[in-house]
Amino acid sequence: MGDKLRFILAIVAFLMAFLATAQNITLSPNSKLVGSPAFELIVTGSGFSWDNVVFFGPAGYLLPYFQTSTELRVSVPASLISTVGTLNVYVGGPEYQSDWATFTVTPPLPVLTSVNPRDVYALEPTYTMWATGSSFMPNSIVRWNGNALSTTFVDSTRLSATVPSANIATAGSAAITIQTPGGGTSAPQTVTIGEPRPVVNDLTPNAGYIGGPNVVATVSGQYFVPGAYVSAGGLRVTTTYVNSTTLSVVLVPFATAGSYPIRAHNPNGAVSYVGAAFYVGNAVPTITSVHPSPVVSRLGGGLITVTGTGFVSGSTIWVRGEEVPTSFRGSTTLEGSVFEPIFLYSGLIPVEVRTPSPGGGTSNSMNISVVNPVPGVNSLSHTRADVGSYGFEITLNGFNFRPETTVRLDGVDLSTASPPSSWDSIRAIIPTSALATPGIKAITAFTSGLGGGTSSTHYFTVGNLLTQNVTLSDHTQPNQQIVVLVNAIGGGRLRTFQPTLVNGQYRVAHDLPSGSYELEIFDTRFLRKKIIVALTGNEVTAPAVTLVNGDCDGNNVIDLSDYTIVAQAFNALPSSSNWDARADLNGDGVVDLTDYTIVVMNFNSIGD
Repeated sequence: MGDKLRFILAIVAFLMAFLATAQNITLSPNSKLVGSPAFELIVTGSGFSWDNVVFFGPAGYLLPYFQTSTELRVSVPASLISTVGTLNVYVGGPEYQSDWATFTVTPPLPVLTSVNPRDVYALEPTYTMWATGSSFMPNSIVRWNGNALSTTFVDSTRLSATVPSANIATAGSAAITIQTPGGGTSAPQTVTIGEPRPVVNDLTPNAGYIGGPNVVATVSGQYFVPGAYVSAGGLRVTTTYVNSTTLSVVLVPFATAGSYPIRAHNPNGAVSYVGAAFYVGNAVPTITSVHPSPVVSRLGGGLITVTGTGFVSGSTIWVRGEEVPTSFRGSTTLEGSVFEPIFLYSGLIPVEVRTPSPGGGTSNSMNISVVNPVPGVNSLSHTRADVGSYGFEITLNGFNFRPETTVRLDGVDLSTASPPSSWDSIRAIIPTSALATPGIKAITAFTSGLGGGTSSTHYFTVGNLLTQNVTLSDHTQPNQQIVVLVNAIGGGRLRTFQPTLVNGQYRVAHDLPSGSYELEIFDTRFLRKKIIVALTGNEVTAPAVTLVNGDCDGNNVIDLSDYTIVAQAFNALPSSSNWDARADLNGDGVVDLTDYTIVVMNFNSIGD
């Protein structure tokens, strides 16, 4: 027999001897609650010896503190039963090993104290439920009326579970329990399934504007019950129940633009999700007046006040298409700061208000009327010029001159030297052509545009000026036209003027050289008067004269011919067939005793 065979037979003999000594063992206790403290384990069997140890699971190597051939006692530390599960236990030694016995570490009984939500509504979608309690294990299961739910372990006090929508299809209640395999099932908690919460699908109409009228609208949806009401932006609104799918509401536009969520509330406290919104926008503003208007044209700006409707804090005033700094004074009033040169030129300045979105828009346009004042002339820088001199610049001093103001000479615009540098002076060019012949020229300032007008008249003399007071005796009209002949002393007639008396005075311009001249003054119905006058300077005032009345035929004598003319027209009016204007000596429009008396009183008078 070889050595190898003898070795194999020895091993077989040993194993048969070892197996012959193996014994069944029992454990007391054979289970413990996970997390229990250390405990005494009694192992019962046979053939135990002093060198046996107890193997408790993969990590336990326990030395008995008491032993007999049939019993071993060991202390099991708490660390060996900290995890739920089963542990293999056996007794072993150098020449001995028992069979395996099973020790079970059991989970605790779960305790369920609450679920959230506790109240739900039928027909809700799938949702997550939270279970709170104690002694939960990673394999704990939430059950709904005994049916397992998909469960997630959070910690030993919390579990979450997914509740399918099918579980809450109808109103009622459900028992919720926690089951831990091997540990038992908790006492139940109840979830109440209420009637379906209302559903809002639509709001029609769904918009209003600040300051606008109330909006009567219809809320469409499902599961409305009598007593249901609607809230907009969290505020309850007047609601009328129509049927389970329709509510009628009155919406009062809010003071602030925005979107306000619409919810339906049933009497049982069920509130819908947001299914619609009430949109409140800014109103389109409207202007009713702009102050001040009209405005007298001026340098500088100022404040304008715009009144109207639909103004909000974001509304702005636009003047001539440009935004101006705006102050909000209320829903009907805005103030704007207008800078120069808005009011410099006359005309219509459009004003509008613009309100931002939501809603809003541009108002109607209303005009500010900028009007020019009537200019005034106080003095002229020049009041005369020599005949035939060159043109020159003249300055008018006064007030209310504007960029549109021009200087007029005898009603014709002159070239303006430059726009007015101030409100109280303006310059213009008198052309050479206006100085070619003697005369008295009317100087005025004229402002065009809205308002405006023509100033009072100042006079400019081309040549020298002759002035004389003339009294027409026995005559009622002080502004009668007369004839003035200027005769050279010892020579012929030089000038003939036909000025109109203004309050008994005439003024004529001439270019006669200095010297003595005879003035011959007369008119129809008046005898001639001759005087000598020295023309020596720019302006000469001739001695005053009085013309005698009564020369009807103009032959420079009051005689029977004049008497006859008055007699033939006696008692005549301009409409009479016998009317003769020469006989109306006092100019009162009737030939009467007064005219007859004038002829009689001055009869046989002869003019110069």
